[in-house]
Amino acid sequence: MIRALAVLGFLFGSGALAQTAEPIRSRADLEQHLRVHATDSPMNALSPGARERFLYSLRFGSQGLSSASGVDLGDELTQPQILAIMELFGPEAVANSPQSHSEELQWLERRVRSRDEIGDIERRYNDYFKAVVDIGDVGDRERAALRAAAFQRLLADLYQGRKLTKVDDRELRLLRRAAQEVAMETPDDNHVAVFQQVFSERQRRNLLSTDDVTTMQALFLARHRYSDARRLASDYPTMKLPRLPQFRDPLKAGVSAPTVWRFDAAGKQLTREVMDLTDAQILVTGRCDSLRSIAASIEADPVLGPVFTRHARWITEAPGIESLDAVREWNAALPGFPMAMIHERGEWALVPRWDPPGIHVISDGNVAATWQGSLAQRESLVTLLQRHGLLE
Repeated sequence: MIRALAVLGFLFGSGALAQTAEPIRSRADLEQHLRVHATDSPMNALSPGARERFLYSLRFGSQGLSSASGVDLGDELTQPQILAIMELFGPEAVANSPQSHSEELQWLERRVRSRDEIGDIERRYNDYFKAVVDIGDVGDRERAALRAAAFQRLLADLYQGRKLTKVDDRELRLLRRAAQEVAMETPDDNHVAVFQQVFSERQRRNLLSTDDVTTMQALFLARHRYSDARRLASDYPTMKLPRLPQFRDPLKAGVSAPTVWRFDAAGKQLTREVMDLTDAQILVTGRCDSLRSIAASIEADPVLGPVFTRHARWITEAPGIESLDAVREWNAALPGFPMAMIHERGEWALVPRWDPPGIHVISDGNVAATWQGSLAQRESLVTLLQRHGLLE
């Protein structure tokens, strides 16, 4: 990072800007920065459309920047340029900087009409992007429905007929991003078919990347199309796709109870089973990456560690939505807290959100209480578990 920051002055002509100014901690601070640095802000390195999206994505809380979309930064900027922007928002933003792959994209995307203006297709994509950002803090089902509605209203017709053949490489990347997001979030095979159309067009242009193939495989897994997912690994042997396990499903069709997939000890087979939620227990939900620090803190805690070993079940999202390798690595690192993967979200209506991670007290098959926060405030978790008889 030190080496990258050293060249900021060369890149932007005002290397001290991001390092000496007070961090931008509010929308008012941002507007002030944009007025004062209208011509020399590091954010000017973004194309007009990407800059509009990045600025719209910025959300602030009491401690400063709380969320932002970094995908356009990674797509368009070098690592020093990314760091210059993130420095504007303070050290925590820098620590969460996206990684640049702009050099690869610029080499691949040769058929681009203009990067200096927002064309009709990018304007439609930006309207879709803003609609998704505006969804705000809602449950997963409502969010998926609102995203799908925005996609249908603003972008869906662009994937019909031969329209994709007429967009440029940069526009195709944006439409690929939209198709990927809506297909991963909504349980609709039509959206998988939409992504397949983008996949085919990118393949026709020799733009196909490892991410395209891993996304296609993930979508097949999420829709339980295991043979199709396995076929992709054979069709693209150089793409280094994740090692697929055997999927063993002994359950009868139409099972309505919540079910999960569990790895065997070798990580080579997943078996689907019903999860019994009748007894009082702790259910920990979330993605592996967001649960890792929570699990480490609980495991090291002399009070909470034994309680979670006895009473807690850890579950993450379905294969394809969650990384198979991430679950394998979790189980190897935390054998006392084995991670299972849900079969599909529709079976798990009792968990309305998978982000942020949650610690739920289950009683008679229902969520009696939910705890979310930092283990720095562990006493509130201890009190909750005591109140529900899971900790003496």
